[in-house]
Parts: sequence; C-alpha cells; structure tokens
Amino acid sequence: MRRDPGFVKVFNKIAVNYDKRFGKSCQLAHELILLRAQDCSIKPQNILDIGCGTGELLLKTTKIWPSALSFGIDPAQGMIEQAKTKLSHSELSVNRSETLPFLDDSIDLVVSTTSFSHWMDKHKSLTEIYRVLKPQGDCIIVDHYTPGLMTKLILFLINRLADLKSVFEVDELAKRAGFTVKHLSKVESYFIAHLIKA
Repeated sequence: MRRDPGFVKVFNKIAVNYDKRFGKSCQLAHELILLRAQDCSIKPQNILDIGCGTGELLLKTTKIWPSALSFGIDPAQGMIEQAKTKLSHSELSVNRSETLPFLDDSIDLVVSTTSFSHWMDKHKSLTEIYRVLKPQGDCIIVDHYTPGLMTKLILFLINRLADLKSVFEVDELAKRAGFTVKHLSKVESYFIAHLIKA
C-alpha cells in the first residue's frame, strides 16, 4: 500500500508551483485529447475533467467549445484552488474518480490526463464514468504507460511509483466496465484511450 494513495499530499504541496514545474510536460497529453476529440467531431454540451489538476486542460476546452458547461474534479484541494483562479465559469470540486457527483447519463465528454495511474480503484472509476456518460458518450484518457523495469525500480524506491498500466490492461479494464474501445494506442511515453458508452 502506498503511503500517500493517489499522491494527494504531494499534489497539495506542489500545487502552487505545479504549472511552472510540470506545465510543459502536460502539454502533449492535453494536445492528444483535444486532437482526438476534434478529429472525431465531438461537440459536447458538457465536459468533465477527472483529475483536473490546476485546470489547464479545461481552460483549453472552454476555448474550443465555449458554449459547453465544464466540470472538474480532483482529490487534491490545493490543485482545485489553483484551478479556480483560472476557471471562473467552471464547476470545480474536491472529489475522487470512484464516486463521481453527477447524475446517470448526464455527461457528453469525460477527459483525463495523467490521472488514471493515480485512481485507487480503476474498475470502480471506469464504471462510474460509464454511469455518468450519456449513451454514446465519449471518454478520452491519456496517461503514461508502464515503464521499463529499471525506471519502475527507481520510482518504487523513491515512493513515486504510480499504478501504471499497459495498453493491454487498459483495454481489459475498459471492456470490463462495459465500454467499447474505439481507439487505443501509444504515443511517445503515453497511451491514449478513446472509450464509448455502448
């Protein structure tokens, strides 16, 4: 068991400086989600960002889909506080992926970048996403995939090893939650998964 499940304490501690330290490394993950959504001509009425962090991805979605309602959740209060400084018209709250505070069949598009590996119960989280998505709704997830053995060992020794999954494991988890996997591939050090509520 990790000493800090989901690294919530770590994210609370670094929230103020997160964009300066890690903002550039998140850009590709954000771009992958936005390009996928635009390539598939997704036009959401509302968007939920799970693990929204400081709100950078939601900030970008509000520019692409200005009429869409936007929601963001994150388990780290510090990250939500930072997001609120940028997103005056988004509904942001401290919540976990396993217990989404939304009605059944209420969300058009769920997005998540570099958060999946921190979800404590991935099956429960995916079933929650399935529950809140509208029929034929889209879920696009981008995260790091399983690193090599040496990198894993180093991350484990410094207590920074997130629960990274292989593309095969992501496929299995998604299908077990009821999703149709529309697209799943690796891009550099990330996987991108586009899931549809059947």
